[in-house]
Amino acid sequence: MDYEQGRSGNCRKGWVCTFGSEVDMMLNKILVIVLMTAILIPGCSAKNEKSGSATKIPTASKSADSGALGTPTGGITSIPSNTPVGTVSTNSTDLPIDSSQEKLVKKIEKAQYINVYEIDSYREQLEITRGNRNVSLDYPQISGLVDKQTEKSINNSITNNLKKAISEEIYMAEEDWPVGLFSHIALSANNILSISTTYLYSDPIYGLLFRVSDGKRLSLKDIFTKGTDYVSLLNRQVELGILEGDLDEGELLYKPFSGIKPDQDFLLNYTDLYIIFRKGEGGFAKEHAVKVPLHRIYDYVDILDHDYSSGNYAKPKMAEHRNNIFLVDKSEVRNVGDGDLWIRYKTITGTGDTKFEKTINDKIRYEVEDLVKLDIWNNPSKVKSPGEQAYDYMPRHIGEIEFFPELNQDGILSFISYIRPRDLSIKVEKYTKSFIFDLVNKTSTSYVSILERKFKKNKSLEDAFINRVRSDLDSKHGYVIKLLMGDKSPDFNFKFLKTNSSITLGMYPNDDDANLSIVLTAGSIEGLKEPVSTNINIKQFFKMTPYKFLHD
Repeated sequence: MDYEQGRSGNCRKGWVCTFGSEVDMMLNKILVIVLMTAILIPGCSAKNEKSGSATKIPTASKSADSGALGTPTGGITSIPSNTPVGTVSTNSTDLPIDSSQEKLVKKIEKAQYINVYEIDSYREQLEITRGNRNVSLDYPQISGLVDKQTEKSINNSITNNLKKAISEEIYMAEEDWPVGLFSHIALSANNILSISTTYLYSDPIYGLLFRVSDGKRLSLKDIFTKGTDYVSLLNRQVELGILEGDLDEGELLYKPFSGIKPDQDFLLNYTDLYIIFRKGEGGFAKEHAVKVPLHRIYDYVDILDHDYSSGNYAKPKMAEHRNNIFLVDKSEVRNVGDGDLWIRYKTITGTGDTKFEKTINDKIRYEVEDLVKLDIWNNPSKVKSPGEQAYDYMPRHIGEIEFFPELNQDGILSFISYIRPRDLSIKVEKYTKSFIFDLVNKTSTSYVSILERKFKKNKSLEDAFINRVRSDLDSKHGYVIKLLMGDKSPDFNFKFLKTNSSITLGMYPNDDDANLSIVLTAGSIEGLKEPVSTNINIKQFFKMTPYKFLHD
């Protein structure tokens, strides 16, 4: 579509119109997203951020995440077809949503942890055929609850509701080929069970939510604080989700978005609330799920903020004592030298302490910048011939940087970095970065400093720890001890470990499985050519829970 066609009336009134090449369309969409975000979120402004030769990619999520959500505004304002792209009509009569009068009730308490349980389950099959059309579904049934009547009630509800859902699906099918659906447990925590149904690799098309203690099926209103105008709140988030989505508005909507129903279908998982629309609902031209990140609305979502006991389960299996915070995905493409460096990391929100959150997020960004400055990305002497490089088929791609959470439980949040340069011969281990935050005491920390604190109180504990590490290394890697006994070997003490090893703590499903990992680096002892490691079980060795070990 050329410019004149776009201006001549092919765009309907009240919609966002784009035109020109695909690049033009994308740039226009980004501009509209930034402008809409500024309307939706007071105090949020669009900036073109540059730092030297590194260009930050503007994304809708970054703009949306920077403001305070849940603040009443005038809602999204439509752009008539006779308005130049990039401008906003503030007095449009086509506005379908008015959220200026919405009532929002913040939750009083926020649980410190999300107790994730491994609920016992088994699989069942459903299949319905209508003529040449066939829909099959593989879905879960639960077991292991103390109250067997409640267990039966939940299972019957799952089966009956999914039968109804696939019966409707078979009539909506546009082709006469078999359709395969799959249901799985999307959330099992704090007395809540969520079941998601999808096509292969699709967003949810159907969701079920139950309270485990009594088997009640929960509706959309049950997620929110009592008295909150959740319909208006979600309408604004759906509007933003449409603008942020990969599909053009013209593909999704046959008329301006008219809002959700109070009993709209939805799916809840640990990080997102999906609002599910059937064809024709809310102006949608096709079945579609809009993702609403929970961190944007969490002040008004209190369904998980209750510290339920494990008494619902006959044999409770805690999978994770997860920190009740949100880790928001961020991504950038940086122009470094003559190529593109892909960067992925996370920022934190939801701690209730914005100052401490800023400290954490600034640290993450600082460490990212430090890795960007490495000379390995575009140094010709370090780039091997084709066939020895990653991504030969993308000549501008020079590597990747990723920071991901290593531990996010029991009040500890730790990150570790991973890099993938173009030259696969580079030893990436030497560039690994890790850092740890104590969310309870609101400070940065390290496992070395935690151990030092323990050993300062008890010198004999330090001696026992060193002896245990040495003994374990002897049993697993006997030759290491022989190297340590050599004439040029260093004294094997805690000072040596601090300098020549990495000490980490990975995710653990329960207290019994929390192990400190000690990895001696190659070259730390003369003759040690490869890293060697051993594990120390916290509960067994220190005679305390991981939580007490980490924070006392």
